[in-house]
Parts: sequence; C-alpha cells; structure tokens
Amino acid sequence: MVLSLARRNPKNSNPIDHIDDPDLGKIDITYRSQRYIRLRYKTNGQIVVSAPLGVKISDITEFINQYRSKLIKHITANQPHSYQDGDLIGKHHKLHIKQGARQYVKVTETSIDITVTPDTTEQQEHQLVSKGATKALRQEAERYLPKKLRYFALKYDFSYQRVKLTHAKTRWGSCSNSGTISLNIALMKLPDELIDYVLLHELTHTIHLNHSREFWLHLDSICPDSNNLKKRLAKYSPYI
Repeated sequence: MVLSLARRNPKNSNPIDHIDDPDLGKIDITYRSQRYIRLRYKTNGQIVVSAPLGVKISDITEFINQYRSKLIKHITANQPHSYQDGDLIGKHHKLHIKQGARQYVKVTETSIDITVTPDTTEQQEHQLVSKGATKALRQEAERYLPKKLRYFALKYDFSYQRVKLTHAKTRWGSCSNSGTISLNIALMKLPDELIDYVLLHELTHTIHLNHSREFWLHLDSICPDSNNLKKRLAKYSPYI
C-alpha cells in the first residue's frame, strides 16, 4: 500500500527520523529527494515513511492521520493469527499442542501435532504452529487447488500454462503474462465460495490482464456474486 501527499514548503532537512505513535507503533522516516510523502509496510508490520527533504514532521503526522483508521484496520487484519489447541486449520487439519521433552512438529493427514517444552516461549510456540500450519495448508492446497482450477478452466473455456503454489503474505493469487497462475496455500483457510472467487478471478486474468471494465464484466458473468465476494475476501488475511 502506498499513499502520497504533495510536498509542503520544506525548510529543514534531516536524514532520518521517527514517530512513536500510540496506535501504529514506531514509524521510521527517511528523507529523500522526492516530491511526495510515501508510506509502505515492512514484512514485520512496521510502517515506514519516505518524505521530501526538509518536510515538517507536522506535515507527515497530518498525512498519517488522514489514513489512520485504514492503517489500523490493515495492521490488525495482517497480524499473525494466534492459534489455540483444538483449532481447525484449513479444511481437514486439527491442531494439537502438548508438552514434552523437546520441541517437535508433526503433520499427518488430519492433524498438526505440536510438542512444546516448559521452557518454550510464546514466540517459539507461534513459530512451531506456523511451521506446522504452513506444511498442512500446502498439503491440502496441492491436492485441491490445481484440480479445482483445471475444473473451472474447462467449464468456462479458459487456458493457462501452469499453476504454482506460493505463500505470499499479501496476495491470494496472481496471473503472469505468460499464463502462470500463482495461488496462495492460505486459500485453504477460506470458505469454499471465496476460494472459487479467487480461482475465477485469476482465470479471468488470462484474458484480461488488468482490472478493466471488461475484466469485471467477464468475471461477473461467470461469478454473479463477485462484488459481494470481493468485499468478503477483504476481511481475511493470507497470513499463517
């Protein structure tokens, strides 16, 4: 996500700065030879701002405040999920967490078995669960997504070169100019109708590479509830 604001009467110049925001945490600021204030998210969720040389901190704060509610919503939605013992991850895998002599992760056809020790920290436990969940979701995705994509391609007369399973942290899927469709293994966390929406969305990109009016009309012709499904999908995060 990139937000921009025209430069305002810069007078002072600093190479680097930061803001400690009560809602958004530490925001690093770098000053460069550019015309606009820009904002981006790092993979760890931190907000980073690049600003024109000499722009005032008050202007940067005003810029951030314009989008504060959206920033908070985005950060909240993209925080790593906190799983609990007994949770269902994906369609078929149940999470089991127990204590033992050593840390261990085992994924079967229907379960994710996590062993922690009395000394295991909360962060370490999260990493173990994330490792198990990633393996389980990839296992499910390999069995389901290529087959369902092929079914829709035949049904609606689409053609693609190949399908690739990924774990991108910000995208559910993509389609390259060469016809390669990439699908996020985290799709297996979604309700079936949202998985179908993403697959149809990417297949439509094999004909319409951008989000033109023709793209949305074509998608709506094969997925009549696409607008509502798009809004529902925005409430989910591909984080594992």
